[in-house]
Amino acid sequence: MRKMIVLVLVCLVLTQAAEGKDFASEIFQVNSAGFPKIGVLLKVFSKETAELKNDNFTINEDATGISSFELVFQKNRHYMVLVIDRSSSIEPAMPAVKQAAAAFVQSMVSDVQISVLSFGSDLDFTHDFSADGESLVTSIQKIRPWGGTTLYDALYSACEELNNKAGRSDLKTVVCLTDGRDSKPNGQTPMSTHTPAEVSKFATDKGVRLITVGLGNDIDEAILRDFATSTGGWYLQTTTPEQLAKLYEALSRRMKLERYYRLTYTTPKPEADGTRRNIEIVSRLRGNEEQGKGFYTAPTKTVYKPEADDSSSAGKMTLRSVFSELHIDGPDSVFLTGPITPPPSHPVFGLNRASLLGLSQSDALVLIEQTRERVGAEHLANYQRQQAYLDNYNNGLASLSAQVEETANDIKEFERPRIEYRREYLRMRREEINLHSQQSYDEYHARHTAAMADLDIFKQHVANDDADVDDLFHANSASLSATLSLVDEKYDNLLEQHQEKMNQHFSDTLDSRGSNVEFNQTITDEQIDLPIIPDPIGSGRPSVGNIREFINKRVPGADGDSPELELLDD
Repeated sequence: MRKMIVLVLVCLVLTQAAEGKDFASEIFQVNSAGFPKIGVLLKVFSKETAELKNDNFTINEDATGISSFELVFQKNRHYMVLVIDRSSSIEPAMPAVKQAAAAFVQSMVSDVQISVLSFGSDLDFTHDFSADGESLVTSIQKIRPWGGTTLYDALYSACEELNNKAGRSDLKTVVCLTDGRDSKPNGQTPMSTHTPAEVSKFATDKGVRLITVGLGNDIDEAILRDFATSTGGWYLQTTTPEQLAKLYEALSRRMKLERYYRLTYTTPKPEADGTRRNIEIVSRLRGNEEQGKGFYTAPTKTVYKPEADDSSSAGKMTLRSVFSELHIDGPDSVFLTGPITPPPSHPVFGLNRASLLGLSQSDALVLIEQTRERVGAEHLANYQRQQAYLDNYNNGLASLSAQVEETANDIKEFERPRIEYRREYLRMRREEINLHSQQSYDEYHARHTAAMADLDIFKQHVANDDADVDDLFHANSASLSATLSLVDEKYDNLLEQHQEKMNQHFSDTLDSRGSNVEFNQTITDEQIDLPIIPDPIGSGRPSVGNIREFINKRVPGADGDSPELELLDD
């Protein structure tokens, strides 16, 4: 009886350690790239599945309340590396380790792309990132204990693998189980080439969360705990391998109840002054309250400050500096636009067999049809989100084209080749957008078709409980992977060919763009003396009149009314 009581208490402690409080929130990421727009990614844990609304949050920036903000529930893609110690010392516990790891993979694989890394004296990426639970479990069962414990190198490599695979906004997690310290087979420490400090810094820099699990009594608890706390993860420990399954089960429940929200607001301090801004977000739910803290640094507006001579009345700079520091683009870069990168698809989750457990046949069929409607809507929303991005890009190109045509109504003859070049360049960019649009639709069609086929297989399974549908699920999954791979290959080739065509057009027209080419290539690096006039914030810059006068004298066929100089008046 006493042993039974101890066992229950151990399970309770492990479950509480993995699940923590009923409600928790923290600032996961702050993005100030769109300043004065600020984006905050908030991680919220709640045992209630209800989606939170604006009223659940209060935002302050430097103690100033933010009354208006946009809130979006965000489904981030999640990539995880399951790191398993297979050193010689773990051999007696290996059956329990494999059983717990396999159950954890099966519980998480519907939500996460998982990779398996095992380590002893060497590292072995036992399985690449996959959502195929059966294949991942098979790879875990093949792990054999051997050698020392290269713990730090294993964690560092897992972080590298996540950094190479996952995107900037994706979630990245390492779950590592070890029964010992980083050491050689003879017990000498350490064995790894990386240090704990290097692991923690790399994980933090790349946004990787480390969750560490210690098994037994001969572990370096302080280091494992530091890995977890420094990266926003958790440290869990059990002395007996029999408790691993319970621990991983509690961890799985905790991770499945995490939600991510994107809060976007306009800073009340729009000055680009380079100062640190502190953010506090209070989250509330049914009497529970949590405060998350974060910060960002405002950008700094740089103004060119020329070196003055003894009289402080003149400065010397290159003509390239004049145009660069005053943010004046050269003739061939005025209408260049950034890379076209449609937003990635949010993950869409259908059913798994556990979803149907305990349901009658009629209830199961109703659930399948409800899932069909939801999944179809989510796939369509992904496609529409990508199309909205491309439509917005097209609208931007249309605006640029209008500027080109407006300029073309009043130009000098020597400028005409440049106008024709811009027209053709913008036409090619529209072709590039069309290719991205076609790729987006092909991917949407493939994913939607496969999702509907999966639900049809579930209907077959419900109608005939004895039907062997595993092969059908695997074949459907393999077909989708093959189709998406072909789509990627097709459009990678088409976009590469299109880029080569654009580069060739730029090269072929370079010599035909008149005196602007000569202007860019022959005198941009000359040293010139320009009088300096003070500006309102106390630095100096060349007068517009002096630049016009200089260009009139030095550039054949140009005058002070050239379109490039219109930008100077701004």
